Amino acid sequence: MPKTNIFFISVDSLRADEFYGPSKGSLTPNFDKLIKQGVYFDQTISSGDATFVSWIGMFTGKHPFKVRNRSSKLSKLNKNAETYFDILKKEGYHFYSFLPPSAKALGLFPKFENDECYTEIPKFSDTFDKKIKNFLSSHKKEPWMCFVHTFNLHFPVRTPNGFEDEQFGINNYEKQISSIDNSIGKLIELIDLNNTLVILSADHGVYFQTVQLDDKKLNYETKGDLQHLAIKVTSKVPKSLHSTKTKLFLTLEKIKKKKRLKDIHNLNLKPHQLRGLLHQRSNTDKFLYDDLVHVPLLLLGSGINAGKIISQQVRLIDLFPTICDLLRIKNPIDIDGKSIIPLIDGKRLEEFPAYFESSPMIQIKSNDVIGIRTSKYKYFRDRHDKKKRIFLFDLEKDPYEDNNIINNEKSVDEMEKVLNEITYGGSLLSNTYTTNESDKIDETFSENIEDELKKMGYV
Repeated sequence: MPKTNIFFISVDSLRADEFYGPSKGSLTPNFDKLIKQGVYFDQTISSGDATFVSWIGMFTGKHPFKVRNRSSKLSKLNKNAETYFDILKKEGYHFYSFLPPSAKALGLFPKFENDECYTEIPKFSDTFDKKIKNFLSSHKKEPWMCFVHTFNLHFPVRTPNGFEDEQFGINNYEKQISSIDNSIGKLIELIDLNNTLVILSADHGVYFQTVQLDDKKLNYETKGDLQHLAIKVTSKVPKSLHSTKTKLFLTLEKIKKKKRLKDIHNLNLKPHQLRGLLHQRSNTDKFLYDDLVHVPLLLLGSGINAGKIISQQVRLIDLFPTICDLLRIKNPIDIDGKSIIPLIDGKRLEEFPAYFESSPMIQIKSNDVIGIRTSKYKYFRDRHDKKKRIFLFDLEKDPYEDNNIINNEKSVDEMEKVLNEITYGGSLLSNTYTTNESDKIDETFSENIEDELKKMGYV
C-alpha cells in the first residue's frame, strides 16, 4: 500500500482569531471550505512567540529547552537531538521545502531534494505561487514531505496586489490573509487528497495594531513598502555604526509612542486593544498573550474525516506525534507531545498544559518570560525569577486577557507548581544558557543568523 505524502504550509505570524471565528476580518472562502473538508483545532498553542523556538518544539515533539542550545540571543537544535525528519527518513520519505536562508543553519532540517529549498524570504505571490505549482506538478520521489513557510504576514506587511479594497480587511495584515487564502486555495486544487495529508498552521501569532471604533479607525501598522526600503538601506550600514543605528531606531520609536499615546488619550480602549496599538519592536518587556501563541491548525486529506471543529486545547508539539499515528509510524518514547487522534475520532483525551517561552531580542537585551496555558488559566512570569513580572488570567471569564489576577495566590502557586514540574523535570535551570563548551553556539554562526534576522526586520 502506497505511503501518504505530506504537504505542510506554515504561515508566519498567522493568528488563530484571524483565521477562523467571529473576529476574523479578512475574506477567506478557501479557508472556510477547507475547514469543512478537514479537522480544525481552534485552541492550538505554540511553544513560543518566535519561529525558531516554535519549529524546534514542533519538529521534535519536545519542549524546546530540552533539545536546543541557546545563547543569550539565539536557539539552535542540539546536534544529538532526534527530529521527525529523522523518523520519516527511516520510513523512506523524501524531503522538499521552501524556506528562508536563515533556516539553513538552524541544525533542524534535513537535506532537501529541490534546488530552491532556501528561497529569499518566501512569500505567496504570482512568482512564488508558480514555483510551488511547478513543484506540485513535477515528478517527485514518493513518499514525500514538503514544508512551505511563508512570510506574507511577517513585519513589515505590504499591501497585496489586487486586494487593496477594504472588503478584504481593514489593514494590510487582513488583506494579506485574503490574498494568502486565494493562493492556498489554488494550490490545494493541484493536490490529490486521497494520498496526501495537508497541514495548514503557523509558527506563532502577532499583535494586531488596528482598532475599529464606531466612528474611527486607529491603524498603527507600519507602512510595508517604506519599512522594506528602510531595512534594505540600513542593512548596508557598517558594523562599526550598528550601535549608532540602534540608538537612532530607539529614539524614533520613543517619538512614535509619544504620538500614539496622545492620539488615544481620550479613547475608551480595552487593555488588549491598547497593547496591540502600543506594541513596538523596541519593547524590551516580553509577554506571552494569546495574540502571540494561539495559532490555527487544520488537517485535511488522507486519513482525515471531514467537517470537525475541535475546541479542546492542543499544542503544536502534538502535531507530529499525531501525523505518525495517522501514518502508522511508531513515535519515540521520550517526547512531550501526545497524539491527538482520539480527539479526531470523537474520544476523550486528557488535556495537557502547553509550555511556552519568549525569545530574546537580537540587538537589545529583553526581559524574557516562560509560562503555561490550560483551557482555564494562562500563567507566565520572568524567565529567571518566579517572583517577578507575574501574569495570571482566567481564560474562561477573560478570554482577551485584560485582567491580571495575581492576587489569586492559590492559582498562581498551582500554576507555578505545574511549570516547575515541566521545566525542572526537563532540566531547565534558572540559567538556561548553555554552559557545556562543546554545545555552545558558534560565534560565526551567531553573527550570520543575526545578519539574516536583521534583514527580516528583527531587532
